[in-house]
Amino acid sequence: MNIRLNDYDEEAGTMYVLEHENLTSGVIEILDVTDDMIKIKWTGLANVFWDDDFGENVPFEAEIEAKLPEVPKVKVLNGFKKTKLKIDKDTEIELLNFKELVDEVARCLELWHNNDRTAWSTFDKALKLKVTYKGEEYFGEAVYKGVATRCTMVFDDSCPLNIQITNTCIATANEEYKFYFQVEPQ
Repeated sequence: MNIRLNDYDEEAGTMYVLEHENLTSGVIEILDVTDDMIKIKWTGLANVFWDDDFGENVPFEAEIEAKLPEVPKVKVLNGFKKTKLKIDKDTEIELLNFKELVDEVARCLELWHNNDRTAWSTFDKALKLKVTYKGEEYFGEAVYKGVATRCTMVFDDSCPLNIQITNTCIATANEEYKFYFQVEPQ
């Protein structure tokens, strides 16, 4: 614990205000950011209403250092261009029945163009996936039901990875069918 000194070289002490009153001003400064840490300084004035010395607009200062959470990496695969995606040196994802998913999009588009405004709610297809991780194969599905852009992932329980498709973007005229994969250890 760091001991802070006041202007008279005395231990400054710490005051905790149990009853939280209004802040009348405040500034948060980012002092430092590294790959895994952030350091901020918060200064301002707060109402304490303790006595004459600690009443209104009491100055405060706090420096806080915190570990930043690891942000999962997202990799994008355009199924029209290729059906395999290398995540890292140990991990590869393969779309096993991509054409069937495209056929389901075409079916719904045709219904939509024939004025069936419920067409997309009938979307129902499971995209079969194979994940190769450290030489072992694991199988799963991205289940699209009632919508072509959001899915539920169903994977082999023995797979040591948590695999999610966080977004799906379709632009068939541009031959884009992008899957945004987020892969993390279980």
